[in-house]
Amino acid sequence: MAPTHLEAKEGMPGGPPGSRRKMSKRKITAIQTKKRIPLIGLILGTATILGAAIAVLTLIPRPIVDPSGPVDPSNPFSSSFTITNMSFIPLEGLNVYVGLGRVVTEPAQMDQNIEPDFKAQLARSEWTNHRLSMDERFTITIGDLFSIGDGVRLSGADIAIVVSYHPWIIPLRREKVFRFVTKRQTDGRLYWYSRPLH
Repeated sequence: MAPTHLEAKEGMPGGPPGSRRKMSKRKITAIQTKKRIPLIGLILGTATILGAAIAVLTLIPRPIVDPSGPVDPSNPFSSSFTITNMSFIPLEGLNVYVGLGRVVTEPAQMDQNIEPDFKAQLARSEWTNHRLSMDERFTITIGDLFSIGDGVRLSGADIAIVVSYHPWIIPLRREKVFRFVTKRQTDGRLYWYSRPLH
């Protein structure tokens, strides 16, 4: 009986030289491909989450307060403060108050280490119940609320502009406190500067 010759399949024992090497390379390539897929999915998932977070941040109401220079250089209370809505969501029922920290007149000097709580707050009726859409502004002048007497010189003041509001549709009232402290410049006059609450 004539001997039967069987051809071994590639990658099987007895196969052509190098067949096992080729099979091993295919397996390694397949494993690497499987590892790449989760990595790509992780990157895409992270990018999606970051994009969603940025979108949410742009919708969070962000009122800001900017002071202007005093109309009367000798009286810092003649300065105005402008509230601006920096978000897409309108601010409803917006009220503005002035929180009293310290008002010190000469010859006394203001202690910069004292941290007021600004619990005493004052407002005028025309400063309440406003609506600010995106980029809209509302300006107040604290000189309309109080002023120093004639012949009295201010040595320093520490106040807060308190903005109370609720975002459009959301019946949740929020409040932001912006602290401002006077600082004497080289011209001898006092100007308002932002300062952290604590």
